[in-house]
Amino acid sequence: MAMNNIQLPGRKIPPIICLTGVDGCGKSTHIKRLRERIQLEKGKKCEILSVWDITNLPKYQTHPFISDRTVIHRYLASLHSPARALFILHALMESLDSILEKKPDIILAEGYWYKYILTETLHFQNSELLFKFAEAFPLPSKVVLLDVPPEDVWERKPTVTLYECGFSEPSRDSFIAFQSLLRKIMIEFCKHKGWKAIDARPPQDDVASEIWKQIKDEV
Repeated sequence: MAMNNIQLPGRKIPPIICLTGVDGCGKSTHIKRLRERIQLEKGKKCEILSVWDITNLPKYQTHPFISDRTVIHRYLASLHSPARALFILHALMESLDSILEKKPDIILAEGYWYKYILTETLHFQNSELLFKFAEAFPLPSKVVLLDVPPEDVWERKPTVTLYECGFSEPSRDSFIAFQSLLRKIMIEFCKHKGWKAIDARPPQDDVASEIWKQIKDEV
């Protein structure tokens, strides 16, 4: 799983801070809070990178399904790994490229490739091939894992998708079963990479303070 910190041709890569974790762990909420704090306290221009930024890009606005999140999820369900992984990474790369055009000082990555490639390892046995695909992306300066048991996530998540349930019929049982497997893999990967894992169950302000403590030296 050797990863190269690549440079994209013609693009200057600013520091990338990544918050990752299972579906519903609070990535979006804390990424937005983090951007506000960095901009306020550091005066730096931050852009949030999400894999589904691709749906907002002008060149995809007339695409038959990329512009529609609901249809994309149906399309993902029709694919098998590694084709699904390649499509998701295509979306992430397009999103990253569009953000780099804005020349931010810092990129805050929501999930980044870690969340999606680790998800795909649950569907495809050749994980080494999946990690090879991910070598196309620059390494973050800092990665923080937001850890929440899927049972807790279920209580606060209004809807779930086929993707989040491992392509089983969406339900409490299928969501918890699949996300529990993903959580286990993510925790193991976190330990292997030496990332910091943060319990994301306490009040938001407490979690936000802990995240800041972990990333402040990188911004």
